[in-house]
Amino acid sequence: MSPKPAKTSSAVATTSAPETLNSLTSLRGVFALVVVFFHFQYFYPDLNFPSFFKKGYLAVDFFFILSGFILSYVYVQEFRTVSYGTYHRFIVNRLARIYPLHVFTLFLLAFVSYVFGQSMDWHVGTIKDLPPSILLSNLMMTHSWGFNSQLTMNFPSWSISCEWFVYMLFPVMAWGTTFLQEKRRWWPVVLILSLLPIWGFHEFAGAGIATGSSGRFDLTGDFGLVRAMCEFFSGMMVYKIFRVFQMQQWDREIVVTAASAQIANICLLLLAFLFFRGYDDLLIVSMIPPLILALALAQGTSWHVLESRPMVFLGEISYSIYLVHFTVAAAWGQWRRYIEIYVHDAWKVLFYFLMVGTVVLVSWGLYRWVEIPARRYVRNLALPPETTRTRVWSLLGIYFLMVPFLWFALEADAYRALVNYF
Repeated sequence: MSPKPAKTSSAVATTSAPETLNSLTSLRGVFALVVVFFHFQYFYPDLNFPSFFKKGYLAVDFFFILSGFILSYVYVQEFRTVSYGTYHRFIVNRLARIYPLHVFTLFLLAFVSYVFGQSMDWHVGTIKDLPPSILLSNLMMTHSWGFNSQLTMNFPSWSISCEWFVYMLFPVMAWGTTFLQEKRRWWPVVLILSLLPIWGFHEFAGAGIATGSSGRFDLTGDFGLVRAMCEFFSGMMVYKIFRVFQMQQWDREIVVTAASAQIANICLLLLAFLFFRGYDDLLIVSMIPPLILALALAQGTSWHVLESRPMVFLGEISYSIYLVHFTVAAAWGQWRRYIEIYVHDAWKVLFYFLMVGTVVLVSWGLYRWVEIPARRYVRNLALPPETTRTRVWSLLGIYFLMVPFLWFALEADAYRALVNYF
């Protein structure tokens, strides 16, 4: 759904922000399809895909930076002072947003794997051979917190695990950056802080700490958490710059015109970097913060394609697209090998786009009949914090106490021997 800013007192803001950021919502849908294109190319290794597809893993970096920006846009004024009530509402909203569909697609993939006898993990066989600890870590959304060196089960959900970790820290991060007031004198500091985490992660990825990274940004199950935190913080700093533009008493037409021109230049440069693979990941990802800033500033005045209803709807179902496309590919792959072996490459291209179309269609159904109803149910299930304070803190305590147990379960041979015994 399109993000809407949280209600704030009139003393906080002097310039009202747009109610929705439709252009960024639409762009989220575009980048979700980029991830689909990136993963589906491996089903057709004999086809000559453009270099744009090879860099599709960088779409996840866009999601991390955008999440930092959007959550700041919606909640940062609310977290100028952190309280139990604000933290409770935030966690419930975030959990309702990501968890129901995550669990649904997880078991949907398990069902597909069971029916077709496919592997759900790079290190074990079918679902019958899957260790219970792997399933537990996925259900707890801790499977990309460094416990597993590789991706497990629904592979794209590694980034959801990282986002959940950052969500729990966001209120403290938002409160800790309140000293960066939205004033012109902080421009140099905030500008540097918006890009410094990206540059720092690039150095981390190229330092050899993560095996085989060589400066590439596609770190997932092992060090994906570092990637998420760096880029999430970058998105928060982009929002600080956005607020500077809002707080200044400038002619909006001038600002929007300049932003629109910047969007055109950034899009051209970004596409050039994507199509010519010789460019480093750092250069491409460094273009994302100014792209988000420019689109936010130009909201509601130009770029009507991104603000059209079909594009906004694509953005609204982007989360479903992202989580279900791996399951669609697993099911599709069972029968295509018996058909496509006899057809020309041109037909394979058609089948490829039929896979993408199937993902969009299934995602629409999940968004309408699973994601939205489940989100409403979880939000309604969470009672007002005044009556559930003890219960919520108890559940959070149990959750965090299970994390070290989960680490033991994933690492200890004794546990697996015990499971096999029973």
